[in-house]
Amino acid sequence: MKTIISILALIITLSSCTKEDAPLLVINMEITESTTWKSAAINTGDISLITSINDTLSRSLIQQFDGININTTFSDTEKKSVGEFAHTEVDDVVGLRPYFIIKVTDQNDQEYNVQVDRNLYIPFPVEMDIVNDATYYYDIKIDADQAFLRSDDTIILNYEGLSTSISEVQK
Repeated sequence: MKTIISILALIITLSSCTKEDAPLLVINMEITESTTWKSAAINTGDISLITSINDTLSRSLIQQFDGININTTFSDTEKKSVGEFAHTEVDDVVGLRPYFIIKVTDQNDQEYNVQVDRNLYIPFPVEMDIVNDATYYYDIKIDADQAFLRSDDTIILNYEGLSTSISEVQK
């Protein structure tokens, strides 16, 4: 009997939001030109929405995938598509957390693996709810000269050099 109830609960959960009405998240990444760095290879890995309920942060995985690889020479500002993802409704969203894997090359052709603090996230300008029947267009901006900071022979990802915006919401 417990098995039947569990199966029914799973079916109801999975059928409560069809692909037609599920929120769609369209994510792009804008990478600025740089005078400090020559090139970078950025892998996005998975991406999560960060929620805050009663000052407790949690994450809602948007998509788990191998990620996309973005290669840039920092010679000009570039905008790249990360992807389009169907999701479920989520309340109290305060930011995005991409699982970045990044390598940068300096002007002397020295390559570095960038250290990324996995506990940090890119905050939204305002808290928001993700609702059905809507498409959200997110832009992640990487200011290369601010985001990749040298500390001795180590390069760290400075989240103050990252920002995100919602360029459009269609309902």
